[in-house]
Amino acid sequence: MFSINRHPRALSFVFILAILLVLPVQFADAAKKRSQNNARAKKETKARAEKGKKASARDRRGKSRRELEARGSRRGGSKARLSKRELKRDRQQSAREQAASIKALERRLHRPLNKRERAAEMRRQRSSRRREILEARRRAEAARRAAIAQSAVQHVVSVA
Repeated sequence: MFSINRHPRALSFVFILAILLVLPVQFADAAKKRSQNNARAKKETKARAEKGKKASARDRRGKSRRELEARGSRRGGSKARLSKRELKRDRQQSAREQAASIKALERRLHRPLNKRERAAEMRRQRSSRRREILEARRRAEAARRAAIAQSAVQHVVSVA
């Protein structure tokens, strides 16, 4: 009983040693409880691994983007329906047309174009391309309406 009072350094050493032995056990318990709380996510990943099913790109992307794509296609956003390859081919085609147009103008003028002339020619080319796209959309919409009208007429004829 008196030995504790005589050696306070030994008492503090024993106290620190006890704390160092108890803390890791408590941290391990807390980590285990935290992982048990997240059991639902574990079950989902485990179930997916058991099925051998990989999440599809559509599932990973989420719902909001699919809704936006559907909205854009209803508004006539034709770019949403083109594949990456088609988009790339479209860009390359327009770039070739722009280069050919600039080269033809340079040949016609017998000199290279300056920055201002080149920018004006690019603007002119872009606007004509935009007009072509709008005209193609109008034609497609007219063809769609004609097809709908024709199917309605056929339906009326078949009913009568």
